Amino acid sequence: KEDLVDHEGHKLFPPRFSETVSVTLNVHEAAAYDAVMDYVDSYYGASTTLARSIYGKRAASSLEAAAATLRRRAEALKGAAHERSTPIAPVDLITEAGLGAAADDDDAWAAAETAVIAAKTKDKAGELTTVANLLDGIAAAQAAAAPAKWLELEELLRTHEISPGRGQLLVFTEFADTARWLRD
Repeated sequence: KEDLVDHEGHKLFPPRFSETVSVTLNVHEAAAYDAVMDYVDSYYGASTTLARSIYGKRAASSLEAAAATLRRRAEALKGAAHERSTPIAPVDLITEAGLGAAADDDDAWAAAETAVIAAKTKDKAGELTTVANLLDGIAAAQAAAAPAKWLELEELLRTHEISPGRGQLLVFTEFADTARWLRD
């Protein structure tokens, strides 16, 4: 596409480039992230590694993605106890050495998240209270300051002079919850 030219030899399309941008969470986001990880450490026991992988990836994507998973967890906890089980990671997702061959498999991660959400709990009432408090904390963090990733996105738009009708920006995100948050 970059090599296409018109009859006069002018390029038909503007140049494209990509960049990965590192973003440091603001203090509110970092505290919410840490609170989510503390929750996992407190309630997931033997399944902590799998749960930390799921909640950590989602919280790093956006607080909205973490909140969506926590809301799904609360709904699962409100259901019948016989519907919960011990989470088992999909084959070769997480190994003794770290991430396995299935680490790039979106279906494996989706299955792992489903397993983590449906995990057994030793303290249903306590966990529901903790999840509710986490959701309140995430909402407070979101209200306290503009998200660091959003501020970085705005800066990229300014830097590259992208505005409605001028230029294009394509943002890749792993989770639909984060994409919906960005859209909204």
